[in-house]
Amino acid sequence: MGDFLRVLKDDHARTTKMMPRFEEAVAELSGGSFVGAQALVNYVTEEVVERHFKLEEDVLFPAIERMLKNYLPKEEPIRMLKLEHMAIARTVDEMRDAMMRADLKTASEKGEYLLSLLRQHIFREENGPFAMAEKYLNDEEKAKIEASLKSAGPRPRPPSSARRTYTRRRLWREGPGSVERLRVVACCSVTGQRP
Repeated sequence: MGDFLRVLKDDHARTTKMMPRFEEAVAELSGGSFVGAQALVNYVTEEVVERHFKLEEDVLFPAIERMLKNYLPKEEPIRMLKLEHMAIARTVDEMRDAMMRADLKTASEKGEYLLSLLRQHIFREENGPFAMAEKYLNDEEKAKIEASLKSAGPRPRPPSSARRTYTRRRLWREGPGSVERLRVVACCSVTGQRP
């Protein structure tokens, strides 16, 4: 059987590879630059929380929970990982809120904590449920998981022109102001476009 968890492992590798850029973005918050931090918030929200966690919780975790029921009545390892998912989602929301208030100190602290949570979580998943699934799930279950993950696949990104239009509409709708201009600049920096 091939690497049936390739989609999830690729997500982990991509996130780990981006960590140095995210660390720089969090450090830039103390200098007043929100652009990189907004890219971090967007990436974690869209790619990690909304897509990757959903794949794990809908596809992989149920198979592992079924297997663990024979040994651990409360499926403790999976419950802990779901709690970590919630902590990461909550922390990215708190970072976003701090940035919206222009609270650089809190945003920076939340950013550092978020990166730490992500690193620890990736390590735990790679060495916990991923290793358990590879070792204990039968070939039929692995094939089902692989098919489900491949059918979900990576989420396609909209063309840059669509992202640019969205940010312009957002500025017009929300009106001028420092926080609203910040949102447009941050969104455009992620897409590589100018506001």
